[in-house]
Order: sequence, then C-alpha cells, then structure tokens
Amino acid sequence: MSLKKNIIVQDQAAEGMDIFEHKFVRKSLRKGNVSLGKKSEEVKSVVDSVETQDKEEKEEEKKIKKELLEIYENEDGTMPDMKEFKKRQGSGLLRAFLTLLFSCLFLGAVAWAGFFFWQPKTGFAEDEVTLSITGDNKITIGQDVEYRVMYRNNQNIPLSKVSLQVRYPAGFVFVSSSIAATNDTHDEWILGSINNQSSGYIDIRGKIYGNLNEQQSFRFFLNYVPANFSSEFQKVASFDLNMINSPLQMIIQSPTGATLGLPVIYQVTLHNKTSQELKNIALILQPGDLFNKTSSTPKTDLNNQDRWTISSLVDDQVFLIRGVYKAVSSTASSSLNFKVVITKDGKDDNEYVLEEQVLPLNLVANDLNINLAVNGSVGDAQVQPGDILNGSIMLKNSGTVDLTNAELQLIVDAPAYNNRSIMDWTKLDDPNDGTITGQKQSEEIRRGSIVWNSEKVANLGNLKPGDEVNFDWHLPIRSSLDLNLTQFIANNIVITAQVKYTNNGEVKTITSNPINLLINSDLNLQTKDEVSLDATGRETHRIFWLLTNSFHELKNLELQADLYGDFDWNQGDLKVPLGKANFDSQKKIITWNIDDLPINKNNETLQFSVTLNNKNSTQTSLASKVKITADDMVTGQKITKTGEEVLLN
Repeated sequence: MSLKKNIIVQDQAAEGMDIFEHKFVRKSLRKGNVSLGKKSEEVKSVVDSVETQDKEEKEEEKKIKKELLEIYENEDGTMPDMKEFKKRQGSGLLRAFLTLLFSCLFLGAVAWAGFFFWQPKTGFAEDEVTLSITGDNKITIGQDVEYRVMYRNNQNIPLSKVSLQVRYPAGFVFVSSSIAATNDTHDEWILGSINNQSSGYIDIRGKIYGNLNEQQSFRFFLNYVPANFSSEFQKVASFDLNMINSPLQMIIQSPTGATLGLPVIYQVTLHNKTSQELKNIALILQPGDLFNKTSSTPKTDLNNQDRWTISSLVDDQVFLIRGVYKAVSSTASSSLNFKVVITKDGKDDNEYVLEEQVLPLNLVANDLNINLAVNGSVGDAQVQPGDILNGSIMLKNSGTVDLTNAELQLIVDAPAYNNRSIMDWTKLDDPNDGTITGQKQSEEIRRGSIVWNSEKVANLGNLKPGDEVNFDWHLPIRSSLDLNLTQFIANNIVITAQVKYTNNGEVKTITSNPINLLINSDLNLQTKDEVSLDATGRETHRIFWLLTNSFHELKNLELQADLYGDFDWNQGDLKVPLGKANFDSQKKIITWNIDDLPINKNNETLQFSVTLNNKNSTQTSLASKVKITADDMVTGQKITKTGEEVLLN
C-alpha cells in the first residue's frame, strides 16, 4: 500500500502522539493524506482550532506592521533613510527633577487630605475628652458646698493611666469626696482607665471661706494616655467662685459726734443670718490715732485689747465699747473701723473679712486739755513686778475764758488678792500730796485713786486761758519679796485721769487717754564674777548666771552674751542646771537655751569660766550685757530684757 495514501493511524498510537509538535501530521490532515481512527476525531478538532489561532496571529502581525509603517513613513509614502536620523539634545535631568517635584507635591497633598478629611474613626481626638464642673458659684462665706467633677471619653479610643488633680481655692476646707482620694492632701484621684464612650464623676464636699466680694477658683487637671499613644495628655478646667454673701450682719449704734476728752459708748450687735452655728469669728476694733478704749462688755481677748474672739455665734450678741477721744487744741476728724473676721481653722493667719464698717466722726476740741503718760508712753505698755510706774498728767486751758474749781483724779485699777493691791501705795511718791483712797472693784481688781484740788494745788482754783499745770507721781509694783505673786489672777493695770471743772457756771467732766499696762512674769537674772590667779599669775574668771521666776510660767528662754579679749575657754568648768548651753569659739558667744521654766524654779545657775592670756589695759569688759528673751505663757507676750555685764577691774 502506498505510504502517501494508505497511512493509517491507530487509536492507540494517536493517543500518545503530540500532534502540536508534528507538522507532518498537521500538513497531512490538511491534504487528506492521513486517516484517523474513531477515537482520534477529537484530536482533529483540536488541530483545527490551533490552525485557526495561527491564522489570526499572522493577521494581527500584519496589522501592527502596517501601523508602524504609517508612523515612520514620509508624507509621500516612502520610507525615510535610517542613516540620516540625528539624536536631539534635551535636558533629561531637568525633566527628571520636575517630575520628582511634582510627584512629591502630589503625594503630600494626598496625605494631607487623607489625614484631615479621611481620618478613620479609630483615630484619637483630644477634643473628645471632656472635663466639666457643676455646683454653686455664688457663695455665702463659710457655707457647706458640693461640686461634681465630670469626665468623659467620647470616642472609640480607650484611655489609660488616668488621674484627676485639683488645686483648691485658698479658702476651701475639704470635708469628703464620693471616691476616696489617693493622697493625704485629698487633691488627687488615681482613676486607672476610661473605656471608649465611657464617663465618670467625683463629688467633692467642703466649706468655702473668703473675704466678702472676693473671687476664688478651682483648677482641675485630668491626666491620661490614649491607647494609640505613649505620651501623656492633660485636660484642664477651672471653676470660679464669688463670695457675695456674709453669714452675719453687723449693726452699730454710735453717737453722731463726740467731744474730745468726754466718754462715748458704741453698741455693736452681731446678727447670725443663717440657721447654722458660726464658729471661729472675731470682732476687731481699729481705733485710729485719737480714740482710746477704756472698757468693754464683754471683755476683750487677754492678749489683744482691741479684739473679741467668739467661739460660737447662734443668737445675736451685743458688745458695749466705752472710750474717750484724746484732747487736742483744735477741731479734728477721725474714724473708727469695725470689722468681723472668720478663720477656717481657728488661726489668725487664715482670717477672712465677713463684714466691715467705717464710722467717720466730727470731733470737737474741749476748752480744757488733759494728757496722761506713764513711763514716757501715752499708750499701752508692758511691765513686771518690782517696776516703778513714773507718771505725769498735764492740764491746759485751751479756751478763751477762765476755768474754775478744777479737781483732778488719777484712777489706778490693778490686780488684787484678799483686798490687797499689787500696787505698793505705801511707797507712793507724790510731790503735790494728793488725797489717796481705795475701793474694791471685784475679787481680782482693786481701785486706788489720788485726788488733787485747789487745796493741794492753788492754780486749780482758777485756770486762765493758756495756763498749764503738771503733776508727777511715782508708784511701785510689789515684787515677790513683798507677797506671793502666784495668788494674783489678773494681769492688767488700767490707769486713767479725770478732771472736773466749771466753765461759766457749767460743771464739766472730761477723761484722759487710758493706759493699759500688761504685767508679765518677774523673770530676773543676776550675774556674778569670781576671780582667781593661777601659778603663772593669769586671771581665771568664774561667771555665774542666776535665774529667778515667781509669777508666770515661761517657755523658750534664751540668754546670750559676747565674751571679749584673749582668753582660754574652760570647757570642763561649764555646768548647766537645765536646758542646753553652748560656746561658739569662732564668734566668742555663750548661749543658754531653756525650753520650760516653771514658777518658783529659782536658783537655776549656769556656771562657766575663762582664763585670760593677756590682759589688755584698755579693755573694760569681759562679757557684754546678757540679752534675754522668753515667752510668758499667761500673758502670751514676748519678754525682752537685759542682764548685767561682767567688768574688768
């Protein structure tokens, strides 16, 4: 059989043949020279498909070639000579730079727009963390207040390390809070974390103090760290308070005018406007330069003669304040200042003004001036047992007519025990020999008086305009050598002078400025120096400081003196009965400190000694005067005095 016509491909052989790689078979199929078996009909179908695909690819190639020719051919349809093509010079670097710049600007704009306009909801927004405060901002001073501090995380980012801090107003007193504070000053709360879309609050309760019409403020700080940040953020809020109301009212009844030298009375009523008890308040008088308070009901504080402390005020309380204006030679004007203060903890350094009134007064000069001075002072002073009061009184007719039948009286109200005054009237020195009388005022106070009239001083019978009369007197205070001072309870000596006279048939009486003398303890120091010679002829000075105290308990005593010259300090001779003593070798100062010196703790003697190396003939003192300070626990006053110096013979 001819191969060209009779090739027979069996089904089994056709199954293993790759018809796509045997061009011979493909051509034979096209010419009909190959006969396929039954199972190879599918192969023929695939070959036909491949042929069709090849035909399409060739047509596509022809189309592309035609389009390329159209791009490069000349206008007349001919192809250009490729040898005549020239390379065109251009700025590739500039184009690359401009392309890069444009790309950066474009990408930056896209990023900016994405951050501000297409920010995902899961991003952190600081404005979505809020902190606010609610409560009364118009305050009555001293009232109970409550403030709610609210915080909220209004976003999908949780917050961690959350804490709330507060700076309280100066007049705020913390009482309690709905969540316990985490520190002793009650101004910080560690909250931990705040979940997304969560909130919370803290109620803070307390009292507010301040001056009337004063503004104060709270400052709150919420510190936190967002979940997608590592740094801390802070939200700040403030809350202002206005002190617009006082819890009490002060009502003053006073004379419309006052005559110089004549007594006046002021009535002050404190009215509690609230239903609550008011604590730690005080009435304060600022008398100015001309007014002198002589007495009051109730009495003033022991350590402040112009202050009345009120521990509790529920109902109205009335104060009667008596005084006199100093006599002057012409018409003058003055004013009194009354104010009520409150303290948030009972200490004077935290006072706030609740009410204040200033009373202007027209004062009329009298026709007779009277002035009183004790120990060179016309005002209050401090004394101690054993002192001598050196007093003087001046009367002057400042009018235009004669004043007749003048009678002058000196009044001394002093502490007493068992009808015996602390003043030693038996040793009164009075050159004008006035008449002395005594009168019991109370179990604690006894009054002694000296009266001078025309029988004692002739000029008092008729004082012509411009005439002036002076009275001098000297009155001792008894010491512990005369009586037991611990039996005396009162500590004040009040001295005034009063003159009665006739002016054109009218009898008038005027009073001088009062003088209050506060009696402190009778602390005393005696200094003693014993001198001896050693084998080389050097002087050794053994010095003794002897303390005595028999009236009031003392605290915080300090005794100090400077030592002079070339000497050796003998540390072994230092003997300290109580307290502590120290010698500063650089400054050459000896100091003795005592925390507490009770009553009758006498004969407490400090001993020390120094040995002179070279005695300077021009040196007159070995030790300076001893400077002494102490606190009187009864009067509350600071005692300052000096002890004797040590002289070199």
